[in-house]
Amino acid sequence: MSNPTPLEPAETDEASNQELLEAFLRGAGLENNSIGLGAGSKLTPELMEMLGKLLAASVHGTHGLLSRRAQVKREVNADMTMVVRRNNNPLKFLQDSDTIMLQMLRKKMPGFMDPVSSMQEAFLDIHAHQSALVAGMQAALLDMMERYNPEIVIQQTPSEGTMENLMPSLRKARMWDKQVERFQIVRREVLQEAQAPFGNAFLTGYEAEITRCEDEADSDR
Repeated sequence: MSNPTPLEPAETDEASNQELLEAFLRGAGLENNSIGLGAGSKLTPELMEMLGKLLAASVHGTHGLLSRRAQVKREVNADMTMVVRRNNNPLKFLQDSDTIMLQMLRKKMPGFMDPVSSMQEAFLDIHAHQSALVAGMQAALLDMMERYNPEIVIQQTPSEGTMENLMPSLRKARMWDKQVERFQIVRREVLQEAQAPFGNAFLTGYEAEITRCEDEADSDR
């Protein structure tokens, strides 16, 4: 009795495996041979596990950055992103990154953006937030310098009589006392301003830069 002829691997399985690999490379914007897999390469468990870890790290990191962004916006009383009926970003509105990954990969919940658009919007928002933080701090610093400008004290401390004309140091001493007094006033104003870390000047600069970044992103679409 002759031995049975070994079955050849199904062509459809091989083709399916190759198609999946090529689809991944195409989606990643890579050439078929750019990562050294070569023709006929397969999706191995090791490769799929690495891709899963890469996705998880990307989602966890992005969600964490967006959560910190939302916390800063609350602290400075900036406008917050509101939930709408559709095109909500799961990276912003879902509470944990595991739920976000399930929503992106398994079941698209009504009212949410697709995974690629969600990631693209998230990185645009993070970029705008970083630029706005710098703009806000610059505005706050300029505002502080303007409030503590010595020219204000000079204008508020005119020369008083002949003695100060003969002895300018007397007026300079009064101006110094006035500057010290003004410093305490400015300090109280800063502490009493909105709950923002740098006050109203920071908020104004922050929101202006956010608007500029959003307008720039809209013009590029």
